[in-house]
Amino acid sequence: MRVKPGLSSFASDPQGAGESLRPLYEFARGLVPHAYVARTPIVLMATAGLRSVPDRGARDAILRSCRASLARSPFLFRDGWAQVIAGSKEGLYAWVAANYAADSLFARDPRHTLGVLELGGASMQVTFKVPEDAPEKVPDEFTEHIHVPTITVYTHSALGLGQEAAFEAHERALRAELTSRGETTTQLYDPCVPVGYVSKRPDASSPPIRPGGNFTACVDRARALLGLHDPCPHERCGVKGSYLPPAIRGEMLATENFFYTARFLGLPEQATIAQMAGAGERVCGAEWRSLDETFEEDESSLARYCFSSALIVAALVHGLKLPAQAKIRFSNSVGGKAVDWAMGAAIAFTASAVEREEEWLLGSMGNRWTDAFGDVGVGFDWRILVLVFAVLVLVLVLASRRSRRARMVERRIRAKVQAWGSAGRLTRSEGTFGSLTSFKSPAKDH
Repeated sequence: MRVKPGLSSFASDPQGAGESLRPLYEFARGLVPHAYVARTPIVLMATAGLRSVPDRGARDAILRSCRASLARSPFLFRDGWAQVIAGSKEGLYAWVAANYAADSLFARDPRHTLGVLELGGASMQVTFKVPEDAPEKVPDEFTEHIHVPTITVYTHSALGLGQEAAFEAHERALRAELTSRGETTTQLYDPCVPVGYVSKRPDASSPPIRPGGNFTACVDRARALLGLHDPCPHERCGVKGSYLPPAIRGEMLATENFFYTARFLGLPEQATIAQMAGAGERVCGAEWRSLDETFEEDESSLARYCFSSALIVAALVHGLKLPAQAKIRFSNSVGGKAVDWAMGAAIAFTASAVEREEEWLLGSMGNRWTDAFGDVGVGFDWRILVLVFAVLVLVLVLASRRSRRARMVERRIRAKVQAWGSAGRLTRSEGTFGSLTSFKSPAKDH
């Protein structure tokens, strides 16, 4: 379930933020047996939208409102469970979700794992496993860890390079260029908008910025947003002076707006960057009337696919230094299972709770937490509880190889899930959810 608007829209009305969560936890309440609602944790993780609110006081007020609302909810809640997470955490959670779905979460060789690229509205994330024998140590500020066992990944979040944020930055750059010319009769062309498109926005430039429809020039404009000429304090840098490892190993899964753009352009799930560029050239070079008559999209979204394709090519080739023939997997799912950073967040949160033997998760030996689910029908939505416990069992099986305490925890949890029987309820195919976490490094946007 999703609700709008997002939390960042409550900067001028923080009290409204908490109230906006009510439909979400009331929906969740319907998924949990009444007797166990008070023992079921509820967690809030705010991402790039709230991170981008410039007024720290407003952000803090929004969080206080959310915490107060969740504390009044029927669920188990602690103040520390509502927070703004950094983009690096968001990238890590997406990586965990994708590799859990691909059965590669604990693969030692990075070539057998999925790297994850995310293009959101406000930020862009890249995350992939770091080789254990890498000759060059990744700086701590570009690593994240998940425990049981410990997995280290490279992750970077570029705030301001999400699809919407980057397009707005592109438009600001055009307006600044127009203003700097100081000649009201001078025409300026936007290569990222198809020829023939006329903006209906009331703030359109006067004289207007004309649509130019040139993919190559649009890539150059998108490339200028990446900060490739920013000071580089490392041996090798990507966007905005951030550290970039010498080589990216493993298959790359490109999600969210990467996927939506590729799907619109008609690309196969496995496509090269060169194929993306070719499709971008076609959509940028098309007449607006032809696009408008062919595709059932609202005008503002349709007009931005040229820029989106150019941004993707610029980010992959110039930001990540990938060759044009590199194959990317454009998808929001793995093995038929939806991949979302929230799924990875739930896995990590659960792993952390198991490691600490949290009372809300383990309960008492005489009172099985899962007993309340024994009589529910097949129509029950198992996506939350089933996946969490499936993850729990997987994590504990692996952890049991490492410590006697872990084996004891495994036996306790297994005792609590046996009541579910063998109806396939402990398989990921029953649905997807989010995840939970325990991490070492402070998360940062760079």
